[in-house]
Amino acid sequence: MEVFFEDWPKLGGSTLNSLLLLVGGYAVGADVGFVLGIAIGWSRAIGYWAHPVLRFVGPLPATAWLPIAYFMFPSSWSASTFLVALATGFPVTVLTWSGVAGANKAYYDVARTLGASQSFLIRKVAISAALPHVFVGLFMGLGGSFAVLVVAEMLGVKSGLGW
Repeated sequence: MEVFFEDWPKLGGSTLNSLLLLVGGYAVGADVGFVLGIAIGWSRAIGYWAHPVLRFVGPLPATAWLPIAYFMFPSSWSASTFLVALATGFPVTVLTWSGVAGANKAYYDVARTLGASQSFLIRKVAISAALPHVFVGLFMGLGGSFAVLVVAEMLGVKSGLGW
């Protein structure tokens, strides 16, 4: 308890910096993963090229990308944000892809019969049908992003709970 009372400014600042890093990386990973998952699930051509890349990169833990991230990015903050985004983006991508590809084809047929455009099919039918999978992907990405956050903060950021 003494640490909490005496070092609360440092602890509060570290908590805030960790949350900022987590929220930034999580938002980037969730957005990119969502868009990429929809593209892969909807387009056979994109799925053809992205599927092997995801199968190769996906099983690698995000912490394995540490040396590459710290080499490619100019600051430890941006490298850590990339790692958190990577840990979030993969499960969101795969589960969004699964949700879009696994949507009941009858939904698309009914919408086409009623005159739906391609963009309507994506926005209103495919995304709506995939939402349960998307939320599971977001939840799984959150767990992975917490683990990567602590490791990324241990290796270079100036403040944070892992620091």
